[in-house]
Order: sequence, then C-alpha cells, then structure tokens
Amino acid sequence: MAQETTSFEEYDKKAYESQVAALRLNGSAVVTNLKNMKRTFISVSLEGSNVAASIDGKLIYDKDDKRGYFCDQIDVELSIGSPYKIGIDSPQTTMGSESTSTSSQWQLDVNAGTFGPVPTTGVSGGIVIGSSFSKGLQDWKVVNTSTNDIIRHSYRMAASERAAYEQPSDLVDQTAGGQLQGCPLFHVPDISVANMPLLTTGIFVSDRLQDRSRVNLQVKVTGHFVRVEKTFEFFVVDIETLRKPWTWQYSVPVTIPAAD
Repeated sequence: MAQETTSFEEYDKKAYESQVAALRLNGSAVVTNLKNMKRTFISVSLEGSNVAASIDGKLIYDKDDKRGYFCDQIDVELSIGSPYKIGIDSPQTTMGSESTSTSSQWQLDVNAGTFGPVPTTGVSGGIVIGSSFSKGLQDWKVVNTSTNDIIRHSYRMAASERAAYEQPSDLVDQTAGGQLQGCPLFHVPDISVANMPLLTTGIFVSDRLQDRSRVNLQVKVTGHFVRVEKTFEFFVVDIETLRKPWTWQYSVPVTIPAAD
C-alpha cells in the first residue's frame, strides 16, 4: 500500500462597501494506492474551512429596517475528472439541526479485495480511509446534489431568530405583533455573519490502479451575500450585487504515489 497526503489552505477576502467577507479554505487529499485491489482512492476533507460574511462579526447594516450583508447560501463543488468517480460523500441532505455530522469513510479489505462502509460495531480488520467530524449548523441545512463525477453540497440558511427562512423577504416580521411595530426585520443566526463552517468530505475512486502521476483537485466555493431593506410600512428585498455571487476557485495538484 502506498499513501500520500496533500494539504492545502487559502485565505481570500472581498469588501462589500465597508464590510469585509472572507473564505478560509483548509483541506486535505489523502491518496491510497493499492496494488492488490487494483484501485486508487482519493479521500478529500474540507475540515477547518469556513466562510465569514464579516471578518469582524458585525454587519454594516443591522437595524430593524435594513440588515446585511449576511450569508444565506454557500455552494461547494469538488471534482477530479476521469477516471475518478465519487464513491461516497457527505453530508447528506439535512433539514437543519444544532449539529451536523459528516462521515465519508470506507473499510478496505486488502486480502478480500473489497471495500465498503465502516461497520457500526467497529473496525475488525483492514484499512480505514476517509474522515469523519461534526460541527454546529444551527438554523442551517444542507442540500446534497452530488453526481457520479462532482461532489455538490449547498449549505443554506433555514431560519432567522424567529421564523423559517427560504428567501430574503422571510426576514420581515409580518405577524400581527410585527405589523403593530411596522414589520421589523428579524435578526440572522450568528454563523450567517461569522465563520459558517464547511463540512464537505468525500472519497473518489478509480476503477483501475493508477501509476505515479499528478491530478488536479478542483475546488469551487460560491458565497451568496444578502442585504434586506424594508421601506416605509412595506418592504423591498434588495439583493444588489450579492446575488451576483462571489466565487472562489482553486486547482490543487495532488500527487499519486507509485503503488507498492
């Protein structure tokens, strides 16, 4: 068995008026090359990555009639290209919870030449590849639309302080009590402002053993930032430039070691 780990990290900032957003991208790609199994596996994890709508944790507009710029969606895509296909990826689609777990792990039985999910009773033998961790994602949900070739995870804000959230106009309090107060805007979750964690993991696998070479892991992260403004006794949702999403895209060289 031959293994090699490629770690990568990026930090990029962008200003919206006087508010500064940032992506902190941390990740690793672990290649496991097994001659007996005639397979090459690449386990990818973005553990430690996050997107901050504001690096100081403060919104430029944070009043009852104007709130922003907060993050309400982050789209993540990972791909390598032929001959690698997605064997497993995580997290799966969720409906929002206080803590979301991600687990993309396989147990490889080198002698039998098989691979599959790690038994819930524990590892009895073989090699375990991949990663598993959990983070708090209160008031957010994950929509998994991965294909055979591309890992696609969309992290979406699911609730404000007092109501479900699907679109920016949902921030407007239109309850009877809210109407008496002029329909103020709800506050957004803290992680929609500062350091929303990314939980994406996955394992790519080739259908044949790969020789020593280099592939490029494509990483694409798109943040959607929103400003909501309510005018007079009604409201106007003003997405402005921030439904013209800000996309970070990187190509990470990953070395495939020669199989032992």
